[in-house]
Amino acid sequence: MYPNYRDNKIPEINITPKKVYEKKRDHFLKGPIPMPWLIVAANLPGKALHIANALWFWSGIKKSTTFDLPLNTIRDMGVSRQTCYAHLRAMEKAGLLSVKTRSGKKPEITLIVDQ
Repeated sequence: MYPNYRDNKIPEINITPKKVYEKKRDHFLKGPIPMPWLIVAANLPGKALHIANALWFWSGIKKSTTFDLPLNTIRDMGVSRQTCYAHLRAMEKAGLLSVKTRSGKKPEITLIVDQ
């Protein structure tokens, strides 16, 4: 049976992983993130914006716009590996990033910030 939600209210579920809070320092999204880049990502279907946020987060961690695909960070955003790869292709077609595949390794992502 499905639960009866009165007034169309859906109970809030906390999906934030514990490991984020177990770290000694707070995590944040480092900017600046070009607004045109973000607008294109936000207008792509599905969870493209979730993946975009994870990629910019990882770019801030690595202090580079080129890095290996951070699958754990993307999973923390609630996106599966298969969904991630499908959205990366769409983001690459939109000109937001380039993906360099490597046999037996994670793909190398390069964020394209010249819009």
